[in-house]
Amino acid sequence: MVKFLKPNKAVVVLQGRYAGRKAVIVRSFDDGTRDRPYGHCLVVGLTKYPRKVIRKDSAKKQAKKSRVKCFIKLVNYNHIMPTRYTLDVDLKDVVTADCLLSKDKKVTAAKETKARFEERFKTGKNRWFFTKLRYARIELSLNINVPKIKLGSQGFEVSKQGLGCMGMSAFYGLPKPDADMIKLIHHAIDSGVTFLDTSDFYGPHTNEILIGKALKGGVREKVQLATKFGVMYRDGKREVRGDPAYVRSSCESSLKRLDVDCIDLYYVHRIDTMPLVVSFPVNIWRRKLGSMLMGELKKLVEEGKIKYIGLSEASASTIRRAHAVHPITSLQIEWSLFSRDVEEELIPTCRELGIGIVPYSPLGRGFLSVGPKLLDEASEGDFRKSYFPRFQGENLESNKIIYEKICEMATSKGCSPSQLALAWVHHQGDDVVPIPGTTKIDNFNDNVGALSVKLTPEEMSLLSSLAENVKGDRYITMASTWTNADTPPLESWKAEG
Repeated sequence: MVKFLKPNKAVVVLQGRYAGRKAVIVRSFDDGTRDRPYGHCLVVGLTKYPRKVIRKDSAKKQAKKSRVKCFIKLVNYNHIMPTRYTLDVDLKDVVTADCLLSKDKKVTAAKETKARFEERFKTGKNRWFFTKLRYARIELSLNINVPKIKLGSQGFEVSKQGLGCMGMSAFYGLPKPDADMIKLIHHAIDSGVTFLDTSDFYGPHTNEILIGKALKGGVREKVQLATKFGVMYRDGKREVRGDPAYVRSSCESSLKRLDVDCIDLYYVHRIDTMPLVVSFPVNIWRRKLGSMLMGELKKLVEEGKIKYIGLSEASASTIRRAHAVHPITSLQIEWSLFSRDVEEELIPTCRELGIGIVPYSPLGRGFLSVGPKLLDEASEGDFRKSYFPRFQGENLESNKIIYEKICEMATSKGCSPSQLALAWVHHQGDDVVPIPGTTKIDNFNDNVGALSVKLTPEEMSLLSSLAENVKGDRYITMASTWTNADTPPLESWKAEG
């Protein structure tokens, strides 16, 4: 893939005979499924205005049809060669750049004739002849534009796409090295993705500590920080809590781990549905209602410890009850081509109340990015292998077919499956801010590219129809999702004694 040196900048190494020429990015794409495992590649055309490039034509035919005199495929940052495979290009995706002459002394060693070079490529002899030589380099602006939007109706401004940080520390295999993850977080911020999502449950606690490290050195002022509370382990068992004392202690602990004075968006991670045991008289229960979970969160807002309040996996009735105590800024919920159960009730409720929507796992836990390879390559401790029914048995076989159809559609549009799946989420509305997670800069760059993918109503309809055939529930048990997240009615509370 392209090597980023600083925000929105990349270095491309060109062949010496073309040094000083104008160049354009034709398309970046993953060529790993073809007959040669090049992985992520960048196709560069040496002219200012390329026309459509036809896939699987010879380099000569491509040049004739597009008026591009030569194609160069960038592989592993500094490897180059002509390519037989490119994708259709839209002129609006083309980025021009000036080529700077390299001072590399090896330039003189590369001045073979064009005919000899093409002969080497045709015959397959020494195709890597030029891969070790650096002749010239160009800096290309990738035009990554991540707009800001208002999340909810209280004025909270965030980047249109966020970064989910869970997988950096928990659940998807072993924790990743802090240095690598901090580098990824900084790269995301520099690229315009400034809405970071974590939780005290991830690790537990270690993900918040990681984010706190990444926010040092003036970075905190650049980001919108969201974390969550409400889920914990006790005696090795998962437990959901929402009592006021726990709310306050969780917030203060998160502030310390994150090393910040204020949390921008504080979510209730899961809803406590257990009836409360109270020690005060029945006739003042109603007065005490305001000091329960939402009442305590409201106090934290007034004290300046949090700015906005969010809910995660809450039912429509719980959303309404909470919103009546204090405005809810956003609902975090799983929403993707693989998870559409929220569309009938939750999404209309949020829009009626002016609550923003933050889809987590918008890439179907990664399946919409790489398909069944996700499970084949999953490391030890990755709970996707066993925790999700849609990745098991017949469900998996059925969902493979859906993924393959999404890949076909992505290829026809000249984008990756991840970009297509994320674009479908973005097109659900301006109040939607997905937070795809990743641990790799290349994958992050690919995800950000979804913001430039435009879908027609027909394409949206086709993708939606594919999603209707997804097999398997989101979790082994749906007990901790919005379908079982009604807060208990007042009459269910019990008095001590």
